[in-house]
Amino acid sequence: MIAKKVKTVKVGLYASRDFLEKSPVPNSYEELAENCYFIGGDRSDVLAKALATLGQSLPKHIVYRTDSDLAQLAAIRAGVGIGICQLKIGETSGLVRIFPVLHWDMPSWVVMHEDLKKGKRVRLLFDHLVGALS
Repeated sequence: MIAKKVKTVKVGLYASRDFLEKSPVPNSYEELAENCYFIGGDRSDVLAKALATLGQSLPKHIVYRTDSDLAQLAAIRAGVGIGICQLKIGETSGLVRIFPVLHWDMPSWVVMHEDLKKGKRVRLLFDHLVGALS
């Protein structure tokens, strides 16, 4: 595989306004992890690893599990629970950031199979994506 790191994206915890009307945010992350509904990965452990880097435990109530970032975002928007979202997406989606002091840096990569670099069109697209996303 050929991989190029293009940037680092900041992510944080978000919820919809509808969700927060029914379940106000507690005063600490510990209370939040104990009492609130979360959206997390099914087989992915991204949420657990991200929280561990900040010395926080995994929430007790993960009510929706999917490894699809788009499905997680849709669940956050629909008011299912609190989930991880890129800061720019959360801000432009009208979501509410939960505990802004909790945030992570997530590296973003453009990747292609080594065999594809021989194809001129694929290589040009790869190079364009790397340049445009950097």
